[in-house]
Amino acid sequence: MGNCPAGTLNDEENDVMEADASGWRSMNDNVSSSRKKKYACPKGYQLWPDGIIPYQIDHSLDYNRGRIQQAMKTIEKYSRFRFVKKSNQKPFLKISQQYGCYFANQNCDRPQISLGVGCESYRTILHELLHALGFPHEQKRPDRDKYVIIHGENIRQGEQSQFEKLDYDEYQWIDLPFDYKSVMLYSSYAFSKNGRRTIETKDGREIHENSDLSAIDIKKLRRL
Repeated sequence: MGNCPAGTLNDEENDVMEADASGWRSMNDNVSSSRKKKYACPKGYQLWPDGIIPYQIDHSLDYNRGRIQQAMKTIEKYSRFRFVKKSNQKPFLKISQQYGCYFANQNCDRPQISLGVGCESYRTILHELLHALGFPHEQKRPDRDKYVIIHGENIRQGEQSQFEKLDYDEYQWIDLPFDYKSVMLYSSYAFSKNGRRTIETKDGREIHENSDLSAIDIKKLRRL
């Protein structure tokens, strides 16, 4: 998703663009059911319970620091969350340039975002920061079949988990409508192996990657 190059996968939580907010928890987007159970955080686990997110941007991203901070300010504008430069707080959000675009939180206490080559856009950064707050991908909503058709036959091998539905108890915004403009929604042809749609809307509209928060994204943020 975003500007991340096709095929940039990571063994943790990758986004090509893929990841979840609480890390290895039940809402993880790119982890099989068996791995979810293996790496699950305790029930009720919250990564940022007081809304304060200490962060550290690696020097490898100095060239893009301004854009990262711009995305942080957007989130702060519409939510209770505040990003503060790390001092001695733990856990803290580490943002660095690894291979690919992803959010990971292995062992529930080491949250990190990778913004690799091709992951420099404001939209991509915003997308990953939302994963760090608890946002899954929109196409994984438990009720998504009312709104879209997932064409598994067109999805690249190894990427099917990108489209697995969440359980209802893993999704907290079920009362809000499916968001075709969400910054967390994949495009119609995401992960396609043959140039055909992987996500088809039931009302016939094309899905284009939104460059900023949608109105519903903002509603979700305000509820966290």
